[in-house]
Amino acid sequence: FGSISLDALDTTGVAYDNLRLRRLFVPQSVRLLVDFDSSQVAKARAEKQPTEAVDQVLGIDATRPQSHRTVILGDPGSGKSTILKAVLLCWAEKTIAEHDRGSIPFLIELRLYALDRAANRCNSFLEYLHQGNTYCRLNQLELDALLKEGRGVLLFDGVDEVFDLKLKEVVVEDIYRLSNSYPKVQIVVTSRWLGYKAQML
Repeated sequence: FGSISLDALDTTGVAYDNLRLRRLFVPQSVRLLVDFDSSQVAKARAEKQPTEAVDQVLGIDATRPQSHRTVILGDPGSGKSTILKAVLLCWAEKTIAEHDRGSIPFLIELRLYALDRAANRCNSFLEYLHQGNTYCRLNQLELDALLKEGRGVLLFDGVDEVFDLKLKEVVVEDIYRLSNSYPKVQIVVTSRWLGYKAQML
């Protein structure tokens, strides 16, 4: 995640290997909405409320996040996935002594999780991280113990990228169930505004 990919913007084939995300990342400004429902989304977008830097809200460079449960809503291309990658990179650059309680962030791209879930390759996020279509495999029992201690930050990217509505409901229920199983763990979910339903998350 360290390099920025501009393949979708530039089709000339020029390599941009020197564009490092952490050197170029500017924390986006966000409006905080607490305990809102879906009917308030349009109203919230229209209102000009004060904004805060997203890294402060998530506690990227601080010791504590402002909230243990966060949903980041935005338009396509507004940098929702980039925020989560910046969280991972910021964590990777810290020394062990700087880590709060030894918290470890895990990024789960929900479109990939949904594919494995639909193909019955996994029934939960822990199973997915243990044996699914991920960057590396993690021991499910060790991960369970780590999350019970509250030593994890779970980053779920792209609720809106699960297009099958029934499957999306299953994925959202899985996030909800996981948040109840591990109440000490910080959870961040990203989605587009359009079609976001706040009832469960």
